[in-house]
Amino acid sequence: MKRGLSFSVRSVGMRPHPTKRAPAGEDAFLLKPSTLGVADGVGGWRKLGVDSGVYSRGFMWHLSDIIDDHQLWEPGEAWDPVALLIDGARHMKALSVPGSMTAAVCSLSVETLRVAWVGDCQCIVMRNGRCVFESTPTMHSLMRPCQLGNTSATDAKDAKVVTVQVEPGDVVLAGSDGLFDNLSVPFIVHHVHSSLEKRPANQQAHLDAICDRLAHEAQCAARGEPELTKGGGMTPFRDRMLSQGFNIAEAGKLDDTTVVIGIVAADCRDNHQQMLDRGDRVPDSAAATMPPSCLPWYLHELKKSV
Repeated sequence: MKRGLSFSVRSVGMRPHPTKRAPAGEDAFLLKPSTLGVADGVGGWRKLGVDSGVYSRGFMWHLSDIIDDHQLWEPGEAWDPVALLIDGARHMKALSVPGSMTAAVCSLSVETLRVAWVGDCQCIVMRNGRCVFESTPTMHSLMRPCQLGNTSATDAKDAKVVTVQVEPGDVVLAGSDGLFDNLSVPFIVHHVHSSLEKRPANQQAHLDAICDRLAHEAQCAARGEPELTKGGGMTPFRDRMLSQGFNIAEAGKLDDTTVVIGIVAADCRDNHQQMLDRGDRVPDSAAATMPPSCLPWYLHELKKSV
């Protein structure tokens, strides 16, 4: 029997928009041994008094529960990322939670990675310092990404889905638009590859630092701090807006920024058990990153939304 693939080392970096009052911004994530994902609550709901972070975190928390309940560890089996998005959307509709989000979910099997996404959360796959796959945002228009929500025109079953051949050692990264609007894919690939080449003894701590640094770099670039990003102030967002004839003053688009990274390895059970034996503790959903004091707030907001 073929052994499955897993993300033997995986991590997340999150930087909420500095002006948002919600404890964790509006982004959320999923980080499991064979599945990772990112969701971005749509900020436009704030005008209606709705925090879309409740929707995105509740959605990803539900996907985490699904995976935990099924305990899928048979080599070669994999979660269908579209099915996960459909189930998550159905769950949030049943609870009548207001809000909407964009999302990208990636799931490993024996030799492939299935990627499903809606909107401008993106995924890239890196191999030996090269980008071998990059998802393309699905948009209604320049500033209107497709999104999932109880009142959205886009259905989860219409998510864009791609199957990518992967191998041990590949690096899978998913991020919200706060990352990809402000750092180019070549910059991200170079940063990750050059950092991982150092091969430190504590891979988990090193990957934690890489994720946090990327989120930090993205927000620095959005504020126009090229001395930190070496990007010269031309972010993908600014480049895109100028190419469409918009004369903007901003260097980038400051936003909640989330990046999740998983390093592909074979023998999923063995690698996961080795990580547990080392005492590594990796958060697996947005709720896991909240300070204990924030959890009552989140549960209260979710209950208010029902």
